[in-house]
Amino acid sequence: MTFALGVVLAGCEPGVSGEAAEHIEFVFEHHERDLCAGSIPHLERYIERVFEFFDTAVPGDFHVGVNIVTEPPCPTHACFHAEGSEIYMRSLETPGARPSSTLRHELGHAILQRLWGPTVPFFAEGIAESLWHGRTWDETPKQTVPVGTMLDGEAKDVDAEAAAQFVRFLIDTRGLGRFEQLYRRAAIRSQEAIRGEFKRVYGESFDALEGEYLASAPWCRYTLDICDPRAAEPVGPMWSTTAALSCVDPDVYGSVGEWGSPGEERSIFAAQRTIDVAAGGLYRLRVSSVGPFATNPEITLVRCGDCGEHFVRRFYIADTELMLTAGLYTFEFLPGGDGVVTVSLERVGDEPGM
Repeated sequence: MTFALGVVLAGCEPGVSGEAAEHIEFVFEHHERDLCAGSIPHLERYIERVFEFFDTAVPGDFHVGVNIVTEPPCPTHACFHAEGSEIYMRSLETPGARPSSTLRHELGHAILQRLWGPTVPFFAEGIAESLWHGRTWDETPKQTVPVGTMLDGEAKDVDAEAAAQFVRFLIDTRGLGRFEQLYRRAAIRSQEAIRGEFKRVYGESFDALEGEYLASAPWCRYTLDICDPRAAEPVGPMWSTTAALSCVDPDVYGSVGEWGSPGEERSIFAAQRTIDVAAGGLYRLRVSSVGPFATNPEITLVRCGDCGEHFVRRFYIADTELMLTAGLYTFEFLPGGDGVVTVSLERVGDEPGM
């Protein structure tokens, strides 16, 4: 089978089937699920965007192997091994999560290992999780919670969402350079050692920083997987898009195959459209679809930008009005199967006070 990006799938015998691109290569021990045509371009672009976030070009020799195996050498269903720069996963997808969620998280570990090396699990999990939107679409921001007890914990004991929020707080309020120092210096997994590094790097105690963090509004993530300015389409008074959604479509990422009971199949894939709204105002949003998922296509609208601007709205079949400010937004289409979805925006009024 040849995908649109020109990568050819090898035979399906365990251990020999794979797909390779510039920075990522898949090897399948089993084929319970197969990649959609746009998965590798989506992940390659995510790798590029993460390196851009760290103001670094992707090294020409940066390469990550992704191994889909029956029994991964991990305490959980997926992990990154720095030796050989290899990701091991039991399945391409995680139950209840957005398509490619686990892959994005593990790729974050691979990139940070290359850029900054090892650190304690709290910072490793926090930064890897902060770079992309998250595993699910939550319309209500997660409330901030204390994180001090996690500082010296094992990876399994770290609340990844809380760690991601705290890491973004540190980066946004004190700068990426000082967070890098903290990440690199945190080599001893003990409360005393890690809290001491906070004092040395920031000149402030951990307790003071955590207190400021807890007193602030909930922090969001960097959404590098969903808010790509390079892909943005301009939106004037009228805008519409029609997307054919199936696993063979070149901009659909995720996978199809067995899920749950043996022989049961399920599509877990998505596509995106990023838009640049030129003028804020009241917009009418219309969503319609045809195909097997026609009664229940999930459409998520994300307001890109800093945490004060960021929001998430979820729609199905829709004809509703939204107040949008000027700026960047992304629709993510999450259908339950093949079909065609049409989304349109029409500006019908001004912003309040205009």
